[in-house]
Amino acid sequence: MGALILNPQASQLRRYLLGQLLADEQAQIEQRLLADGDFFLEVSISEEELIDDYLDRELSDLEIKAFESHFLVTAERRKQLRFARRLATYLTETEDVAEFEAVSESSAHAARDAAAAPKKKQNFFSFFPALSPALSYSLAAVILVAVVGVAWLAFRDRSTPSGRPGSFVAVTLAPGLTRDGGEIKRIKPTSNDQVVMRLIVPTKNYPVYRTRLLADDNSEVWASGDLAAVEESDANVVIATIPPGLLTAGDYRAVLSGRAPNGSLDDVATYSLRVLQ
Repeated sequence: MGALILNPQASQLRRYLLGQLLADEQAQIEQRLLADGDFFLEVSISEEELIDDYLDRELSDLEIKAFESHFLVTAERRKQLRFARRLATYLTETEDVAEFEAVSESSAHAARDAAAAPKKKQNFFSFFPALSPALSYSLAAVILVAVVGVAWLAFRDRSTPSGRPGSFVAVTLAPGLTRDGGEIKRIKPTSNDQVVMRLIVPTKNYPVYRTRLLADDNSEVWASGDLAAVEESDANVVIATIPPGLLTAGDYRAVLSGRAPNGSLDDVATYSLRVLQ
């Protein structure tokens, strides 16, 4: 399955999950993830397919390297991989038992034919060989409902900047002191959360931007690579994703710079952010 990806969107999602997209393409996907629940489910399905291809050794050497160094950076995806590996082991053992019983009841000639015949990749419902067709479909339906339910809960946690365990916490910042009820914009990420900053650009005069995150003592905590501004209905934004574990409690400033034609970086705007424990 990994070698044949004919759908352009599926190909783009796979490259996004492997960290192989350009900065502006990645920013567009992350923006859509925050706003579109259906698209989030598509990405979740692509994650499952990528894990299956990894376990089935259907990824190229370059994809394997990207999978292990980029895709597995979050604890949640590592848990998905462990679950998928345990499930595959269980299903393989179940299939082996069923095959052994079938061979025991057949003739020696039939057993030799079965051993010589190449194994075909099975469909989903063949994973339940010991059950009747009706029970197989029922159990498959239960598993499908459970998977969709888990995906929805993950989406709810990811898309709400409330500090609950999830994949990321998102926050939208305007230039200067962004005040909400007299307070600087505040977030409460966990140690496993990425922090997605949506920086509103006051003027889109640069093709490429970069941002630096400074602590209260002006020390640099993190710096981005090249980022592209994303056009929205009411504003232009630059989306910067901070890796997990970098932010501790305190006040921060994000400095947005634009790359001038001569290659120098011009400071464009400053944004304030407070991280709570």
